[in-house]
Amino acid sequence: MMGINKYTTGIFHVVATNDNYNYQGMDDSCIEVLIRGHFENNGLVWVSLNEQFTEDNCWPLGPYDVMGFPLNDLNELHIFIEKEEDRAIVLYTNQEGGGI
Repeated sequence: MMGINKYTTGIFHVVATNDNYNYQGMDDSCIEVLIRGHFENNGLVWVSLNEQFTEDNCWPLGPYDVMGFPLNDLNELHIFIEKEEDRAIVLYTNQEGGGI
């Protein structure tokens, strides 16, 4: 089971300021990331790595859906949010010693 542990570096929300909102992560090294669709979302959150969202390179997250994966830098993370004010919750770590 994944959960927050002492190696968590940070948690932040990506909030869509308009429909069809694109986000690219900040330049910050990390080793692992966990993303969750917010429980009040009205649309899907789409996650892709190393390139901007297209229908062929992403994974959909509905409300409460969670995915985690290794990542070298948060700027490799791309998030597309369908509906204004929907959000993705991102937890990441840049420390060795256990999964998130």
